Amino acid sequence: MTDSEKRTTVLEEKRHVSSKISDLSRYIGFGLVAVVYTILTSDSGALSGIYESKNELLLLAGFFGVLTIVLDYTQFLAGYFAVQAALSNEIDGYRYDDKSISYRFRRLAFGLKQITALVGAVMLLFAMSVSIIQT
Repeated sequence: MTDSEKRTTVLEEKRHVSSKISDLSRYIGFGLVAVVYTILTSDSGALSGIYESKNELLLLAGFFGVLTIVLDYTQFLAGYFAVQAALSNEIDGYRYDDKSISYRFRRLAFGLKQITALVGAVMLLFAMSVSIIQT
């Protein structure tokens, strides 16, 4: 296997893993919003107990879920603009400009949405754990 073929294989694996990470972050974001909404609108005593004991943490977890979804969208939007710029870069072989705002924001949004998904999930887990322990 040549170095070029090895590089192509590694880049394909990176693309696959990045795609899965992105998908999981998005699912966590939507899940956080769904769980928080369910708790907030539920008539169940057990679920309202979670809201009553840790309402700030629960609302913050929902906020982080929404933020994850917004970052996911803006990552794709910035990616669209970065691809458009690369396509118009015929002179340089259709390469990305890694110093452009859209390219840098795409990378930033990818990292931030992972952080917001993780932080939101930990907050929700903590809020639910504390509520269960208190009962």
